[in-house]
Amino acid sequence: FDGLTELTPETAKILAEIPRHGISFNGLVALPPETATAIAAFRGRLLSLNGLTTLSPEAAAGLAAFKGNALSLNGLQELSPEAAAALAAFQGALVELNGLTSLSPEAAKALAATKRQRLELGLTSLEPEAAKALAAFAGDQLELNRLKSLSPEAATALAAFTGSHLGLDGLTSLSPEAARLVVTVNKSGASLAGLTTLSPEAAGILASCTCNFLHLDGLPALSPDAAEALAGFKGGLLKLNGVRTLTAEAAAGLSTFKGHLVLAEMTALSPAAARGLAGFKGKQLTLRVPASLPAEVAAALGAFAGGSLQLMGLTSLTHEAMDGLANCRGKLWMPQLAHELLTRVQTVETLTADEARVLTFVLTGDVVRRDRWSDGVVRFPKVTALDDADAVEVAEILAASDQLIAFPVLKRLSPKTLQALTKNDRILVPDITSLELIAEPDGSLTDDFVIPDGFEERQTRLKAEIDRRQRGPRNF
Repeated sequence: FDGLTELTPETAKILAEIPRHGISFNGLVALPPETATAIAAFRGRLLSLNGLTTLSPEAAAGLAAFKGNALSLNGLQELSPEAAAALAAFQGALVELNGLTSLSPEAAKALAATKRQRLELGLTSLEPEAAKALAAFAGDQLELNRLKSLSPEAATALAAFTGSHLGLDGLTSLSPEAARLVVTVNKSGASLAGLTTLSPEAAGILASCTCNFLHLDGLPALSPDAAEALAGFKGGLLKLNGVRTLTAEAAAGLSTFKGHLVLAEMTALSPAAARGLAGFKGKQLTLRVPASLPAEVAAALGAFAGGSLQLMGLTSLTHEAMDGLANCRGKLWMPQLAHELLTRVQTVETLTADEARVLTFVLTGDVVRRDRWSDGVVRFPKVTALDDADAVEVAEILAASDQLIAFPVLKRLSPKTLQALTKNDRILVPDITSLELIAEPDGSLTDDFVIPDGFEERQTRLKAEIDRRQRGPRNF
């Protein structure tokens, strides 16, 4: 009901009786106490009044009677201690006050006296006295994500907060005291998405956090010392999605991290930085690379010996780049390129040996199973013949892969090509009696085709498995 700019208590009472998840009166700019009381009778989970810029203590007391889960008052620009004390009586899980840019110590103390689980404030500045008052908030989550800076005194005062999460995503810089606050308060993980600079000292303090993850997605770059300090973090996930480029020294510093390192928004990667990251020995490195990977960068990444290397953004792969990556000892995953190839095989009518090499290099069985739209089978629904000069080589390359492969409409191929395909029990071809065996495309002597023992039974089982996957759900 955001179009309403005025609301009488009688109309509010009628609207409050409508059964729905949430109700919104964001067009209201004033709220008499009687109307507030009537609205509070709403039985849904969310009540939104984001058009209000002020709130009287009497109206606040009326709203506090709301029995739902969340009360949204994001338009409030000021809140008196009396109105804050009245709101503190609200028993729901969440109060949103993201438009409130400042708060007196008295109002902060009143708000902190609530029993709710989560409190969101839009404060852009925070005095030490108000910080001390907010630290007494007994809820679990305190969100202060619009603070751009935090004085050492305010940070020290907030450290007394006993909840499990303190949101500070708006901070653009981090003092040692603020870093210690983050480490002290956040039990499961810490997000500082607004940071644009990070000193080695603050990085070292953050790295001492015993939480599971650190999200520092606002940092555009890292100094070598800060990178080395962050790599000491013992949690499972370190996200640095704001980083666009890395020096070789910073890359080498990060490589000692033991968990999952995410650099998914890189815009440039030099061979020297790639060599630094190749020393990564952790669980997984997720890295954005150019759409077409330069051979020198690929060769550098080929020295990777960590658990898993995920290359984001790659949409094509030259043979030189493929040869460079082939030395990678960790699991290699190129999700965008894999999806591109899975889509492309649906339309190809012929397949060269070079294409087959790229295909089998990128589309390992594990990669195909992880593609969101795939059922785990690489199908060639348009390939009716394998009759090019390199057909036998194509078949041998495919037979050496670990993929489930299907040629549902294949009609023409040579005996040597068919013999090569049948060496892999994971390649499905049509019934042999329906195939036309042609002369060898390369001009070599044609051999008689010998059906391997148990081949037909294995094909029957494979067909049943592929049909089952086609009918089943995808990896959504």
